[in-house]
Amino acid sequence: MCKGRPMATPSDTAGDSPPAVADLNRFTALRVMGTQALSPHMRRVRFAGSHLEAFATEAHLHIGLLIPPPGASRTEWLTLESGGKARVRQVDCKPVNRKYTIRAIDSVAGRIDIDFVLHDDGGPGGSWAAAAQPGDMVGILGPGGRGLAPADWHLIAGDETALPAIGRMIEAMATDAHGQIVIEIADAAEQQALQPPPGVALQWLHRDGAAAGTTELLLNAIRAISLPPNDIRRFAWVGAEFTAAQAIRDYLCKQAGIARGDQLVVPYWRRGRAGATDGSSV
Repeated sequence: MCKGRPMATPSDTAGDSPPAVADLNRFTALRVMGTQALSPHMRRVRFAGSHLEAFATEAHLHIGLLIPPPGASRTEWLTLESGGKARVRQVDCKPVNRKYTIRAIDSVAGRIDIDFVLHDDGGPGGSWAAAAQPGDMVGILGPGGRGLAPADWHLIAGDETALPAIGRMIEAMATDAHGQIVIEIADAAEQQALQPPPGVALQWLHRDGAAAGTTELLLNAIRAISLPPNDIRRFAWVGAEFTAAQAIRDYLCKQAGIARGDQLVVPYWRRGRAGATDGSSV
């Protein structure tokens, strides 16, 4: 049982809380190389940078993404320095800091991919990504956060905001891995060509018109999974809307019997908070 243990927070998954702007003396600089539409509401932005070795780890999937504030130049708001670093060019140019998953990284080639959820009422990160053009500059902090812990059987679940993390975890799985993956999305058009190992089942859940954060699709699908016995080493990773994450954590603790050290349940966003569904952590 894990009674009394709080849910993981975005700081648990994406590093410590962002430092004050005055402390952002140096951070890693990235320049947009190009973009790709993965689905009607998911856009991948590929960045170029240097000295990215510290970010190339499966232990820490997340970064703090620094984007220019409204009205600032998207291409010239940073002063580049040695070692792949940069500073804000003007003291009063306070960057917007949001936490995102590194979807893919090639530190040798100097490339990072980040996937953004796009919505008409999206947050600053999604709005920035919707207009991203080659040459645009951003900064990154980190890395931080946790991914999958070693186990004989994994439960991975989340909505579209967790899809980039889930996709990366799938690609890092051993070929003989076992488990179940459940992903809630708007509709069939939002599915991606993920290929988990043969021993890992993948289930897509479609809201089909229902608003994100208003259904129990994810919780009900997890309840329906036949879990392996307790003598099998199990680990559950979940990223979802705040209320859904609370309900899923309660189920895992109180009914599924998954010990608190064998799960990471993360509230990726909260319904009712403006601009909370662009894939960044709350």
